[in-house]
Order: sequence, then structure tokens, then C-alpha cells
Amino acid sequence: MNKAFIIAPSSTFIRKEFKEGCKALEEYGFENFYRKDIFEKYFNYAGTPQRRASEIIEALNSETEFIFTVRGGFGSTSLLKLIKDENIKIRGKKLFSGASDVTSLHLFFHKFYPELSLVMGPMIIPDFGQGKLNKVEFRHIVKAFVEKEKLTIKMGPRVIINRGNNLRLKGKSFPACLTLLSLSCGTFFEPDLKGKVLFLEDINEDSSRVIRYLEHLDNCGKLDDLGGIVFNDFPLAKGRKDIHLKAKLKEFFSNKPYPVFCGCKFGHSKPRHYIVFDGDVNFDGEKIIIDKQF
Repeated sequence: MNKAFIIAPSSTFIRKEFKEGCKALEEYGFENFYRKDIFEKYFNYAGTPQRRASEIIEALNSETEFIFTVRGGFGSTSLLKLIKDENIKIRGKKLFSGASDVTSLHLFFHKFYPELSLVMGPMIIPDFGQGKLNKVEFRHIVKAFVEKEKLTIKMGPRVIINRGNNLRLKGKSFPACLTLLSLSCGTFFEPDLKGKVLFLEDINEDSSRVIRYLEHLDNCGKLDDLGGIVFNDFPLAKGRKDIHLKAKLKEFFSNKPYPVFCGCKFGHSKPRHYIVFDGDVNFDGEKIIIDKQF
């Protein structure tokens, strides 16, 4: 039986949905562990920064192979100063899964703890607790990680924003929430993106704000020397659509030498794919393919 340590590094959550999510995870053969203080509230966060930071350290020091975050929201960035000077010993191989606000932790771990296997992947809420899990892909990820096999994820882009020099994606996968990646510039956990294929996603951000974040990344040199960019479909609340987004993206990336795709289903999209870090990315003319050998 696989063992999972569940942590709440970000916003508060509904206890009923948490329990339902834990039950659903158990049905996939997991034995779950979480601290009793996970239900604490501090403003709209799942406890004080100190509580959440100590929880992360305990999870990394535990013997569990899987760490699942409860949900995103807000708050994970505040933990990084509290854990950056800790001499954390990663016990055994571990897969760390989360999305949205958890991007801050992904960026930190990717830079300082490369031995962790990171996934922009399912969370207790909403994937398990609200029945939004990509069941097939989740099983494939777990099997590949446990048995040290090759994982392949395929997804179809809706729109080619920029063809680049040859419409060829080439590089290592690097998923992130666009807002949080932009905010990381100038910090101690700012990532080196050279040679990466970025999988950028967000929700409830209109085209003007999306372009603002991209302009900041570009001004910081983060959009140079990439192997490509893949965007999700930037879902908006209540089914609204931003009719200018694709046109603005086409203009913004018109002079970039790498391909840019938009409309893929990951991150906050429904239904969604899960994106592993440091997989080999290719485009076969129809599908974007990520291969990862654990």
C-alpha cells in the first residue's frame, strides 16, 4: 500500500470535502497521514506560517513516498523564508503533487531539492474531494513513479500562437502558475528557465493581466532561450470568454524563435492533464508529448 502525507500549505478548506478527498485517495490504495493541526485557521490560511512550514518539513522527513497538498489559494510563498535555511533531509524517494498557489513550493523545491519528483498534479480538493480527478492519468503517474517506469502524457493544443523557427518543442517541462512565476523574479527561489518548455496556466485573469505578467517575465529575461511555451485555456468565472487573449498572445510572441501553443487542458482547466517537471517535451504535429523516466 502506498503511503501519502497530506499537507495544507495554503488556504483554509471545507472539512467535509477534505474527508471525502481522503476517502477517495484511500480507494486508490493509499494509506493517508496528516497532522491533527491541519484544520487550524489563521485569517484565510490553513494555520500560521510556522504551522504550515513545520508540516512541510515533517512531511519531507517522513518515510511516505507521496506528498499531496490539500488545495491552492494563497499563502505558500510566506513559508519559503521559514524553510530555506533548514537543513531538510529528504528521506527516500518522494513525489510532491499540487497546483495553483503550490507553484511557489514547486519553484523552491525544484531549485534547492532536485531529488524530489514534482508534479503539477492532483490535490485533495478539488481533484479527489470534488470528483475532478483525471483517473487514468493519476494511475499512470503513480505506477510509473512506484515502479520506476517511463511516463508518457499526451495532450492536444487548440491553437498555435506562434510557429517559431520550425514548430518544434524541445526541452524539459516546467509547469507553473503564471502569476506566481512572474512574482518569483528577484527572489531567492527565482528559477533558471533556460532550455525549458514552460507550461503556464492561470484562472480568472483577463488578457491585459496575462500580458502584464508576460511582459514582466520578458523584461527579466525569463522568456529568452526557451524551448517553447504551452498555455492552458485561461478559464474565467461563470463561463466568460476573453475574445482578445489569443490575438494579444500572437502579437506578443510574434518575434520569438520558439513555438507557442494555447488552449491546453491543465492547471485550473476542466478536465485537466497533470504536468510532471523535467520531462522531455516534443510535438508530433498533432499532440504535445511529455516523456518522464522516474
